[in-house]
Amino acid sequence: MKLPLSRKPVLTLGDVNPDIILPLGSSLLTSAAPDLQRASISGGGTVANVASGLSRLGIPTSFCGMTGDDAMGHLMGQLLEEDQVDTTHLFFTRKAFTNMVFAVVQPDGERTIFVWPPSGAAQSLLSAEDLDFDGAEYALIHFSSINLREEPSAGSILGFLEQNRTPESIFSFDMNLRMEFFAGDHMFQRQLERALAVSDIIFGSSTDEIEPLTGTNDPIKAAGALNPNACVISRLGKDGALCIDQQSVFHAPGYPVAVCDTIGAGDAFNSGFIAALYRGRSLQHATMWGNACAAMSITKAHARSCPTYEQLLAFAAAYHSPEQLQEIFSL
Repeated sequence: MKLPLSRKPVLTLGDVNPDIILPLGSSLLTSAAPDLQRASISGGGTVANVASGLSRLGIPTSFCGMTGDDAMGHLMGQLLEEDQVDTTHLFFTRKAFTNMVFAVVQPDGERTIFVWPPSGAAQSLLSAEDLDFDGAEYALIHFSSINLREEPSAGSILGFLEQNRTPESIFSFDMNLRMEFFAGDHMFQRQLERALAVSDIIFGSSTDEIEPLTGTNDPIKAAGALNPNACVISRLGKDGALCIDQQSVFHAPGYPVAVCDTIGAGDAFNSGFIAALYRGRSLQHATMWGNACAAMSITKAHARSCPTYEQLLAFAAAYHSPEQLQEIFSL
């Protein structure tokens, strides 16, 4: 791992969309109306969520992606700008509508995701011409598998990363597989292999993504199967996360909090992890930052619930001694 990061901005490259939140409360057993009235729209998209989280944590961040030249698409641009994210490389198209994600949230905070349209949305139209800029302008480039499922965005993003691969570049990749939707998709499997090969940091759920993909529940073997040269972050839900690289395996336990909504928890983790690296922390300490941001995220509604740095520090102070707080979280 090429650390510490330079002081250049971070680039987040991929999806942005509105999340339509549909809370499924226990009152639905008697009357649907009260819960239906609480439906809401918020900013979403796994990569855009990381852009928002990084900026809230004080990291200079740019977003690059494609959305529709429609009301929802322009709302997404506005929300990113409100979080102080640079949107120079956010593009709008009239050839397709903005992708929408419908999230049905259960009373325990778990969610079921529905996507419309299932294919052909604006985000898939990101082209190589849109990516005609120098990746060396950025300290780290973060992307996910969401835009690797359709062309031209898949080939455009992977081509951009491969062309900008240098000894100094750092790429982080959120697997975000949702494998049940794409089983047997051989094109996507090839794109996934390219993404894993080019990545320095790989984020994934241990039980939902890494174990099914590699066919092993041994975290060390699984990490090596993904990419033997990468740092693999194996997220364990309430049990925290494993950080596995060529030198060590580190377990950072989770933080016990009451769950409101798990949407965006992984994105908040990624934000905390990358922000910690940007601030010069170790991989191990970055994993703890990620856990803390994810824990804070699930206590709030909606995907864009990553804390600010000040909120993160106040949260961590309740769980760590002053000495630990200084060593792990203080700048």
